[in-house]
Amino acid sequence: MGDKTENGRRLTSAARPLVYEQVAQAVIDMLRSDGYRKGDRLPSERKISELLSINYLSVRRGMLLLVEQGMIERHVGQGTFLLLEPEAIQDIVSVNRTAGLLTRETAKQPREAKFAVVLLEPYEPFHLELVGEVLADLGRLGCGMSYCATNSTLPRIQSEIELYSKQGVTGAVLLNTSDTERASRKMVALCRNAAVPLVLGKRYENLPDHFYGVKHDLCAGWNEYIFSRLGCAYLAGLGMKHVYYLTPPVGESLTRRRRVQGFLGSARDYPVKSEVIESPVRRKDLAPFLSRLKRVRGEAAVFCYDDETAVGFMMAAANAGLSVPQDVAVLGANNIRMASMADPSITTMTFDYAYISRSIVCKLLSSAGFKAPVWPMPSAPSLIVRESCGIHDRLNGAEKIRAYIKSIQDQVMSMMNDYRSTPAATGVAE
Repeated sequence: MGDKTENGRRLTSAARPLVYEQVAQAVIDMLRSDGYRKGDRLPSERKISELLSINYLSVRRGMLLLVEQGMIERHVGQGTFLLLEPEAIQDIVSVNRTAGLLTRETAKQPREAKFAVVLLEPYEPFHLELVGEVLADLGRLGCGMSYCATNSTLPRIQSEIELYSKQGVTGAVLLNTSDTERASRKMVALCRNAAVPLVLGKRYENLPDHFYGVKHDLCAGWNEYIFSRLGCAYLAGLGMKHVYYLTPPVGESLTRRRRVQGFLGSARDYPVKSEVIESPVRRKDLAPFLSRLKRVRGEAAVFCYDDETAVGFMMAAANAGLSVPQDVAVLGANNIRMASMADPSITTMTFDYAYISRSIVCKLLSSAGFKAPVWPMPSAPSLIVRESCGIHDRLNGAEKIRAYIKSIQDQVMSMMNDYRSTPAATGVAE
């Protein structure tokens, strides 16, 4: 028998809440009745399943919906916490219907969609990795057709977006490295006047969250903050006395500038001598720096802006007679494919490509009126230990190596939890 309204009429199946909506509502009711307040830690999903006598998987899906709605928040390694006071929480079904969350069976299906994935020049290998993830996710969802453009520039993107619209494209993803203040102003104007919904892969000032694929604020700047902390902790723990940060010329790039600031701020917390080397990654440009490294053989590490920079530096070091990792340790970032194929293979750091891609795809689908999958949650950045830092030479024994790597990853968990309460970090953009 169907559910009844107060006047005795039956609700239609289209009006009846979905199972996971009912579960989410039950959790809300429990929080209200049990006196939870903002900031309180919630029971585990399995405990909630027992308290409400509801299937665990249904509880998990209902909790994901509450995360999407911004009512609760998960901290890796610590638990789930209430973000709002109970009296401020709206009923979940009311929120779904007024906010337009695409959880209804009547929503258009992804296979009806046609999207453009645009990579603006100049781009870096990191962005190629992300493009691959986004296209793969769109393919897994059965999107009817997708365009991928990798030779677009910011000045002509307005006309290209208009052309995509005429061709029936229902939304576009813009991935780019143009993060100067001038480019930011142009991007703001483009997003506000675009003919189709746009989703951006990085944050810009003066644009509301409506335009961003990455919903969870940990991804807005954790390269600069968490990567810097993680890298410095790792190299200091290996006993390095000198840690140099090697970056391509910063120029007007906000991302490079913030990474430099992140490194300098992090290095101060460790017993190392730190310095930023801003230079093109060519042997002739690096010659003075390479000569200095020869005087501190075995005691120095070069923390590189990204894996591409690390590859270029290792080639220049080899030509100058320096061995990696025996004479100098090298640490990269972003974990692009060439990092594992280099000789020696590059120890690097990686964030959750899959999370960023799926978040972008979720936002793209929902912005264009299509049924979107459940919004994912990010995992902690990871340290990928390979050969270029010589950990096997510095720490004898597999147990010591495993224990050291675990201690670094535990620090990452702590960094993620501290991130939210760090004012300097929350404004950083990636």
